[in-house]
Amino acid sequence: MPSKPAKPKISIATRDPKAPQASAASIEEVARLAGVSTATVSRVINNVPNKASPATRERVLKAVETLSYLPSRAGRALRQQRSHIVGVLAPDLGNAYHALISGSIERALRDQGLVMVLANTGEDPDQQDAMLREMRALQVFGVVMLGAVQSPELEQSLKSNEPLVFVNRRCPYDVPARHVGIDNVRAASEVAEYLFSQHHQGAWIFHAPLKSSASRDRVTSFQRRFQELAGADCPLPEIDVSTRRRDSAYQLAKTHISADAPPRAIFCTTDEIAYGVARHCFEIGLSLPRDSTIFGFDGNPMNEFLAPWLSTVRSPYELFGPAVVDALNAFYDESKASGPFDSILPFEIILSNGLQTAHAPAEPEPV
Repeated sequence: MPSKPAKPKISIATRDPKAPQASAASIEEVARLAGVSTATVSRVINNVPNKASPATRERVLKAVETLSYLPSRAGRALRQQRSHIVGVLAPDLGNAYHALISGSIERALRDQGLVMVLANTGEDPDQQDAMLREMRALQVFGVVMLGAVQSPELEQSLKSNEPLVFVNRRCPYDVPARHVGIDNVRAASEVAEYLFSQHHQGAWIFHAPLKSSASRDRVTSFQRRFQELAGADCPLPEIDVSTRRRDSAYQLAKTHISADAPPRAIFCTTDEIAYGVARHCFEIGLSLPRDSTIFGFDGNPMNEFLAPWLSTVRSPYELFGPAVVDALNAFYDESKASGPFDSILPFEIILSNGLQTAHAPAEPEPV
């Protein structure tokens, strides 16, 4: 039996408590260097409008830079009753879609001087509630719900008008709530139109649980538009994937898809589901997209390299972050308190043959 490799040793630096420590610059020192009051320094740092002339503001910012002054985050949080932290609660960080959107949000928050705390809820109401309680205790600047489910703490947060932004899925309660996402209804309708234009008279639908507003909108819109084009009796069998992961879709595909009579068109409500379905199709000798056209949703950037056979609806990951920051800032701007509550981002239809069709963002829907 081979011996276990020795664990690498880690050197931990220790600080001499008697050694002199560099002292941080104070707000009083900034005020003296800029020739203004500490109140003026505070107003400039906190971006209070119309309280300092451009020249004064420039002097204060130069003094801040010269002294490397860092304002107290804790003190500012107490004064403003909010911190510089934004919580992002995601249902599945193993899903590339959620990871890419989280990355976009993190970059946009960093540009605003905010820090992201990322947590995985697993779509578990109890876990989601535990995270919401933690965020409330931290007096966060806001919470981004990337796939929310109904839960008591979420309901309480909405009643208290806490700064919540819902991404991809809409708020699971019937109340006005800020939302960032694409037009799932329009996108799924265009997928149905494309498949019908390719002479498909029906399609199989592998979908995530319909408790998600995004999944529900994609399925119902796809069915409605396909039936409008092909007739109400066109075959549109549904296969409910209990989770979004590839493994579940793969097992279900093994049960339902055979090599002698495969479906000519398959619509999957996520790319992750499409990967699982395609794995089985390849295993039984099908050629994609010649034998079956598979359409996914979300547009994983790796598809170009690893799944060129997959057509998909691409979400603009890079635009989610700025839109989420705008939605969070709206909670602290009285002029935006009444809406609009929806930020609808553009999407692209990416075909497996490399053709692309771009779409402009739709007008925000009234809430």
